[in-house]
This record gives sequence, C-alpha cells and structure tokens, in this order.
Amino acid sequence: MADREAAVVIPLSILGKVSVTQKQIVYNNLLEALSAKFRLVQEAQYEQALTQAFEDLEYDECTESQCFALIQQILQTENLFILQLVRDGTDMQITLQWVDLNARTVKNNFCEGCGTRELNQAVKALLAEMLEKR
Repeated sequence: MADREAAVVIPLSILGKVSVTQKQIVYNNLLEALSAKFRLVQEAQYEQALTQAFEDLEYDECTESQCFALIQQILQTENLFILQLVRDGTDMQITLQWVDLNARTVKNNFCEGCGTRELNQAVKALLAEMLEKR
C-alpha cells in the first residue's frame, strides 16, 4: 500500500440537477476505482490544504491551476483528480481530469438518459482510459 503514489480527489462538481444520493454513489465509485491504484489523501487533509492555499495566495492569484498546484505542493502529491457531472434534461456529460506536475489529461463521456449504473460505468471507463495512456 505504501508503494502506491498518493492522489487527492477534489469533491465532485455538479452543474444541473443531480440528486444527492446519485452524486454520492458516483463519487464513492470514483474513490473505489482510484483507491485500487493510488493512496488517497483524506478529505480533511484536502480541506486543510485548500484553506491554506486560500490564505497563501491573493484573491487574484488563486486561479484554478495555481490553487491546485499549491494544494498538490502542500499535500506533497503529484496526482489530483477532478470529476464533473453536467446534466441537461436527461442528458449527462461526465468529465474526468487528472492533473499532475507535468500535464493535465481531460476525458469526457456523454450519456443520454443514463442512470446511476451507467454513470458509474462511464466514470470507470474514463479512468481506465486515462490510466492506460499514462
């Protein structure tokens, strides 16, 4: 377990109507899939690092990439994952980002009328594709 690289997972980002339970199921699914390959940073540690980043950077300096880089530095991890769900009616776009010190990889999937099972499958497929290419 100690030989796996550390990774931080940003809390799930949602645009549009997604139920709290569906959001939690999909997020838990992502955590499970990532924990097979990475040693995940505790959410409390992420929250502390986020607070410190906001304290260390001026408001206009805290762009997404600069804040993420500082959080990675504080937590001493190269790997940061961001999952976003965007719902428009019955359609859903799933976006998974992997940010390391050298690159940002972004993968998308589009799902028409999909339920929680299909969302979970899409997240796992995006992650598998990312891990395969690195």
